[in-house]
Amino acid sequence: MFDHDWILSNLFNYSDIQLANFHETWLELIESEKYLKFNKLFDYTIPLLNKFKKYPLYLVTSRQLEQSVLDEISKMGILNYFRDILVTKKNQTKNELITERRINTRPSDIIVGDTGIDILTGKNLNIRT
Repeated sequence: MFDHDWILSNLFNYSDIQLANFHETWLELIESEKYLKFNKLFDYTIPLLNKFKKYPLYLVTSRQLEQSVLDEISKMGILNYFRDILVTKKNQTKNELITERRINTRPSDIIVGDTGIDILTGKNLNIRT
């Protein structure tokens, strides 16, 4: 699986210390206003959410700042599409958070994500990815 660590280690020869520094810096910067302003919805996001409105949708993110997530998706106009917003706050994995909240997942459910970890989360929860 080609995650950040694999790419940085194998393609750019990052050491363990460099990887740790990358993660620390990335986590500090990724939720700053400087970078959040680049977050945009794809053109098909709202039509797709409308199509799936009849299903219980959850947004699960590995972000750290819950209020920042709520503010951002509210500004984007998509807050009301989700039954719940789950933010790991860097304290647990998405899998642990979903399990802790006792969200009833079924094999017919689908997880959509943008990382290899999201695919692993789906596999661990026995849902499609």
